[in-house]
Amino acid sequence: MMFVDEPTSGLSSKDSQNVIDLLKELSLKGKLIFVVIHQPSSDIYKTFDKMIILDKGGYLIYYGNPIEAIYYFKRQTNQADSERWSENPEEIFKLIEKEVVNEFGQETGKRQLTPQQWHERFVSNFNIEEVETVVESPPSSLSRPNVLAQTYLFTVRDFLAKISNRQYMFINLLEAPSWPCCWRT
Repeated sequence: MMFVDEPTSGLSSKDSQNVIDLLKELSLKGKLIFVVIHQPSSDIYKTFDKMIILDKGGYLIYYGNPIEAIYYFKRQTNQADSERWSENPEEIFKLIEKEVVNEFGQETGKRQLTPQQWHERFVSNFNIEEVETVVESPPSSLSRPNVLAQTYLFTVRDFLAKISNRQYMFINLLEAPSWPCCWRT
């Protein structure tokens, strides 16, 4: 099981897609992957198997297929084009946080549906299906490395990182000879 927090932050769109493809490949090999992601592109959004949306206060307001989420939220907010697919996943969050409009056509700053109301709608509209128990494990191409090999790898990596940092090396080389000077009274 892996929990990945914003794996695409700061990456180019191509690198983001590569990271998501790698995570998808791991999921197909039997790993359970949880990804927290903000503002995914529509291509990345479409690769997810399931999606959980939590509203303010931790209210569960959606669980299911990401593509169906757009249709669901459009239907819940009585959108005229509720059967039209949107290429912009951000539209979901605009629908969730849609504000009440006063008689002058100005937004009032108050949400049309509170987090509690969204949660109640979710509970009344969705019947979360039971997941069937899988008896056999999927084939695994991942193997756990030897403890000695892993220790060697981390030691070498740490050593190379330290000697490549000139400031660190300079301070450490001067630190030991300077201690006797500090302790003179």
